[in-house]
Amino acid sequence: MSAYWQFFGDQLVQDRTEHREGDHVVTLLGQIIERYLKGNLLDYGCGKGRLAHLVPPLCYLGYDINARMLEIASKDNPNHTFTRSLVGALSYDADVTLLYTVISMMGDTELREALAQIHSRIVIVG
Repeated sequence: MSAYWQFFGDQLVQDRTEHREGDHVVTLLGQIIERYLKGNLLDYGCGKGRLAHLVPPLCYLGYDINARMLEIASKDNPNHTFTRSLVGALSYDADVTLLYTVISMMGDTELREALAQIHSRIVIVG
């Protein structure tokens, strides 16, 4: 495991503040979101909310299972909304769902089940 990830108790947290994939990828995601987002965005597996700034707070819901990451996300993005509730996330009226880097942490069965429950007009997977 790289130094990018650190354990805090029993939870895995990204340690560094930079984007390990490079800022150019975040810029590209911002351009895609700006072009295709016509309503709300569900950031499925939002982690510490590092992409929340790409979407206006009233049009954003970040979902993650990691409570520590959501604490960081809420602190860093106080006007955005974050949840650990899968039911709440999947019932959110999202025009676009973003699954960015989260699928690398999901097994095939879990990923198929998650994708089957997403009903957004557009799903961005990266």
